[in-house]
Amino acid sequence: MHTPRISAWDGLDHVPPVVDTTAADYKKYKASMKYFDFMALLAHGVGAIMVVLNGFVFGTANGGFQWKTRAFNETDPELAPVDGLLNYHLFFSTVAFVFLQGEAIVTYRIHRHEIKFFTKIVHSAFHLAVITVGGFSFAIMVHRNDVLKQKQFTSFYSWLEIALLAVYVIQMFGAFIMFVFPRTSPKVQQSVKPWHAGFGLLIFALSVIQVVSRNMTYSVGDCEIALNCSSHLDYLHNFGVISIIIYAVLIGILVVNPNWKRQLTLDERKVD
Repeated sequence: MHTPRISAWDGLDHVPPVVDTTAADYKKYKASMKYFDFMALLAHGVGAIMVVLNGFVFGTANGGFQWKTRAFNETDPELAPVDGLLNYHLFFSTVAFVFLQGEAIVTYRIHRHEIKFFTKIVHSAFHLAVITVGGFSFAIMVHRNDVLKQKQFTSFYSWLEIALLAVYVIQMFGAFIMFVFPRTSPKVQQSVKPWHAGFGLLIFALSVIQVVSRNMTYSVGDCEIALNCSSHLDYLHNFGVISIIIYAVLIGILVVNPNWKRQLTLDERKVD
């Protein structure tokens, strides 16, 4: 026997999803959402650990965070090289292209009970933060090359970062025009949404590959080869890279599961 629409939501301070289903299916939905809550909590926990680990490594190794870079001096070998600008660049790249972008991707699933306008604001804010912090990271790298008197944009890494930033900006402003202002018809929006989400996930995957490959080539010192660095920077560096991969996988799991897709809330339901 088909039960009526479940809509008894008195006393809640958020707008719940509309569920048109049988009581048995609704129990399965609630059970599935418990797994979602666990995975979301785990992803945020790993994300926080990722930021802290990489922040500690880049804030400690090779001079830590400082606005200067000094190459190895053969005339004075005891003068330790300093690469504070590279440390800033790698840390901000990790925060922008992995953590903030990951949070932007799962916004609509995390804030599934809030009104859609609020969720759009949070989603847009994260994307703006990605562009701002990512652009700042890129500017630091350009400045570092000027300080070291190196040619700009000669590595595959720099080309990939430019491409990712450009595509990210195009994707964001295209989505703004499509879904926010001036907006297209609902029919066009529904046809574009799967491509928009899939392309966003592809950009995230490429960003993670870029950040992981660059962080893996970073050296905290000669001690890293023998795994005998002070403050265990060698181990922390490795765990920092691993945490990036785990966080990205968890974000992917949260996004690709169709059962965890954001449902229509009561404020979005259209009255016939």
